[in-house]
Amino acid sequence: MKDYVVELTDVYDIFRKACITTEELCDNNQYSCEPFLSFNDASREVSFEKLPMIMILQLGRFSTTTSGTQKVNTYLPTPLYRFALFLCKMLQDG
Repeated sequence: MKDYVVELTDVYDIFRKACITTEELCDNNQYSCEPFLSFNDASREVSFEKLPMIMILQLGRFSTTTSGTQKVNTYLPTPLYRFALFLCKMLQDG
């Protein structure tokens, strides 16, 4: 397997994307504002304040077309070694 050169900013971006999920609530999925009895565009974010000692990530990649949804099975290079070092440093720093 080929080694990939990964910058620390790339690892941070991977870490951020793994730990923060943002969902846009719009169109048919708008936020319901009960006090004003209306629907509004909004965004919802889920984030981890602190990571566990062991975290398992499952990457499920799908492609959506007019004919339906299909699983993407192409190889996705992951900088696991640099990513693991980065996470260890983050855990040590608190």
